[in-house]
Amino acid sequence: MGRIYSNYEEHELESVKKRAEELGFSASSFQKYCVMLYLGDRTNTVPIADLQEEMLKGLEEMEIGKTFIVSALHPDKWASFSRSTKMQLAKYLAAYVDKHSDKFIVAEKVKGTINKYKKVM
Repeated sequence: MGRIYSNYEEHELESVKKRAEELGFSASSFQKYCVMLYLGDRTNTVPIADLQEEMLKGLEEMEIGKTFIVSALHPDKWASFSRSTKMQLAKYLAAYVDKHSDKFIVAEKVKGTINKYKKVM
C-alpha cells in the first residue's frame, strides 16, 4: 500500500483534526475519505453482509465515549461505496443503535444531515 504525505499550516491542521474528531475519524482516515470522495472512486465490490459484519466489529472495538458517524466505521472504503451501499449501511447502523440503546445513543440528529452517534457503554 502506498502513502502520500501532506503538509498543512498549523491552522489548517487544527481544522482537519477538529472536523475528523467530530466525525469519528483519525486525521489520516479523514484525509483519505475526503480525497476519495473528491475523486469519485466507486470501486467497492464487498458484499453488504460483510460490510455490516465489519461495522459491528468496529462498534465492539470502539472506546466508550467516542462520537462517530457511519462513514467512520469504514474509513478506508467509504468513498468507494455507491450511494445505495452508503444508504443501506446508514440505515443498518440507525436500526442497530435503536435496538442497542443501552450501548449507543444518537448524539446529534439534524434532519437531512448525517447522524452522529456515541458509544455510552
